[in-house]
Amino acid sequence: MAKDSNPLEDWNANAQRTLEQTMEHTRGALGQYFGFLKQTLSSYPSGGTELGEKLKAYAEKNIATAHKYLDKLSHATDLQDVVRVQTEFMQVQLRGTSYGGLVRPTTATWLAAAIPQKLSGGGWANSVYRVSGTKTR
Repeated sequence: MAKDSNPLEDWNANAQRTLEQTMEHTRGALGQYFGFLKQTLSSYPSGGTELGEKLKAYAEKNIATAHKYLDKLSHATDLQDVVRVQTEFMQVQLRGTSYGGLVRPTTATWLAAAIPQKLSGGGWANSVYRVSGTKTR
């Protein structure tokens, strides 16, 4: 009495199909989540200021970048792929295409809006001068 298939092989094939279906459902849920985040962020008012617009643009870009790399990560087949994708994501973050590229321009925008054109004695403006070490006119 010979069987056509091995029960262990059948179990492995079923487990593989279930894993693939679960990954597809997870990718779909993540896509919906990031879509919801983008939609929510785009409908959020920025206040009409340059700083608000920059922060909103930064947040939108950051969400898109995180979604892109999370999708890449979900397609990783082994630990080497995981490490490669994670390293690539961290390099993008540290290079400033995401976070670092926003800090200086945003800080400059905030300071230009917050500090009066002429520092004429007292108040918090002098404390900003002491912290930054630069003199503004």
